[in-house]
Amino acid sequence: MKYNRHLILIFVVSIFVCGTLRSQTDNLFMAQQLTQAAKFDSALIFVDLASTHAETSKDLFTWYLRGFILKELYKSKENNDPNSKLREESFKSCIKSLEMDNGSEIRPKTIQTIKYLASRYKNDAASALNNGHDYETGIANYEMYKKAYLYVDPAMNFDRQ
Repeated sequence: MKYNRHLILIFVVSIFVCGTLRSQTDNLFMAQQLTQAAKFDSALIFVDLASTHAETSKDLFTWYLRGFILKELYKSKENNDPNSKLREESFKSCIKSLEMDNGSEIRPKTIQTIKYLASRYKNDAASALNNGHDYETGIANYEMYKKAYLYVDPAMNFDRQ
């Protein structure tokens, strides 16, 4: 009798665990499908769920996809905001993906996303400094450009630029 209870308990727990893992994989899959359909607001909801789950938060693809989705939202919503939170979060997600990456096929895509973000940081820095209207923002964006671009080209010498 006790043996049957243990089997039933193990069975119930395994169904729950498998269902939870599957639902997180489903969240990542839905985020990917919505991204391919250019429904980035909806995709962000699903990738955020995946990025907070113990299993899928350790997947570099989760963080690459989150970075890409945030970059696309930045382009459509905050492209003219030199203090964009979407851009900042995109960069952080890409870095997290790279930290987990050991030479996967996703790495070049992640670097490409960072390269785009770096160029936007540089453009915003130049705009703020050239217009003389926001020196602090210009310096902050230039520092972020340097930080981001070192992921694109680790040998970059900013003194010669």
